[in-house]
Formats: sequence, C-alpha cells, structure tokens
Amino acid sequence: MKPATLNASAGPADGPDLLPHLDHRVSARELERDEMGFLQKLGTETVPGALLIVNDVDADADDELNRWYHEEHLPNRLAIPGFRRARRFRAIDGKPTYVAFYECDSVEVLSCNEYRDKVANPTASTRRILPRFKNVLRAACRQTLSIGGGIGGAAIVVQCKPMAGRNDVARRYLEHEFGPRMLREGALVKLSLLETDTAVTGMPSWERTLRNDQENYPHWVLLIETYDLDKAALALHATSLEAEVAKTALLFGTWARYQLICVVSARAVSA
Repeated sequence: MKPATLNASAGPADGPDLLPHLDHRVSARELERDEMGFLQKLGTETVPGALLIVNDVDADADDELNRWYHEEHLPNRLAIPGFRRARRFRAIDGKPTYVAFYECDSVEVLSCNEYRDKVANPTASTRRILPRFKNVLRAACRQTLSIGGGIGGAAIVVQCKPMAGRNDVARRYLEHEFGPRMLREGALVKLSLLETDTAVTGMPSWERTLRNDQENYPHWVLLIETYDLDKAALALHATSLEAEVAKTALLFGTWARYQLICVVSARAVSA
C-alpha cells in the first residue's frame, strides 16, 4: 500500500509532521477489519458520507483546473442525488495545493448507479484535466464525528491513525478531549472525523485511471474548520504534542493549512 501524505514544512504555523515516525501505510485488510467492527456497532444508523480529494496540479493547468471545477465539475457532482454540498480550499503554505470536500447523505452515495455512471463516462474537459493532477489523495469516507457547526473560512487537514484495535478509544479522545479543547482554544467552527471506506474508495473507474490515484488513500482525516487559522494551528500543535498516545490511542501525522475558496450547495445548483 503506497501512502499519500500531506507535505508540511517545519513550525507550528506551517503544519509540521508532528510524529515523523508514523507509518501512514495501512493494508486494505486492516482498514476493512476496522470498518466492519464499526458498522456492526452502528447497526442500521445512517452515517453521513464525504468525499475528500487533495491534489496539486501542473503549473500551466492551474487556471484550467479552477474553471473546470466551477463551470462544470461541481455542478455535475452536486446534481447527483444524495450530494449535499461542496467546498474547495487552496493551500496557504505547503502542499498539496487544493482540497475538494463533498458532503453526502452517506458513503453509499459514492457507489450509487448515478455516481458510477459519471465516473465511468468523464466529459472531454475532465479527460483533459485529470491527467494534470499530481500528488493525489482521495478518500470516500464516513463522517463518524462532527463537533461544532457551520463552515470555516479556513481549515487544517490532518492525517491521523488510531492504534491497532483501539479505534473506539481514539474516537472518544477526539470527541471528549481534543474537540472540546479546539473549541476553547483553537477558534474552531467545525471538526469532522473522516474514516476511509476502502471498498468505495477503491471502486474502479475511468476517472481513477486518469488521476492515477489507485493506491493513494489515508486511514483517518481530521478536517478542522476555523475562523482564526493561527489559533487553530497553535492549539493543534500544543494538543498533539501533549497527548499521550498510550491513552489517546491516536497517532497524529502530517497536516497543512488551507483558505476557503468557495461553498456550493446542491440546492443552489438545482435552482
């Protein structure tokens, strides 16, 4: 399994690699085992879904990428039943440069017939721009934890990983300790825990081939939306350094800071 990690330069404001020894490589079997246990506990409860795409793009394709997203791709995706809202972010420092984040009714929306048809039959402009993507991290996720509400003007995207067999401990730490501290000290608007669904993420498609992202996906991702990026970065840095992994069961990896570009809702597209 090839890991996809977020580049970050040193220093708390620039998104350091908080635990350089963290191995982001996770086997499909390991993720599937974690997912199965979690779903068994949920029973019939529906968990919101999300699609996260983080990428760079060839320098001479930057303008084309942004036009493609806003003139075609966001409306195209938000027209699919079950897609609620999309937002895009641009890196303030470090790489990858862009983040696209889609909220869905459930992760199953990302394997429904309408979505499969879209990714199996990309438009001409999609076939032209996707090969220009670089350093792609893509994950179809379950949004298993949400603290706060609304949309922040900036965000920190954090890769992290629970210790083996201690997923529930790590979730409780995020819900009862990390999240509340970010609310107190980190100018938090909303914290979302995104857990990768391997089967949906790995679904074959022509678009995946064009992007060359077949093996690139994270274990867990924290999307920390904020109204004060410096406060959020400092609080994240302090909290992660003070955390005792044996108690929290959560390993923090690399992270990077982003500024919000836009928010588009499915309702606005259909209007």
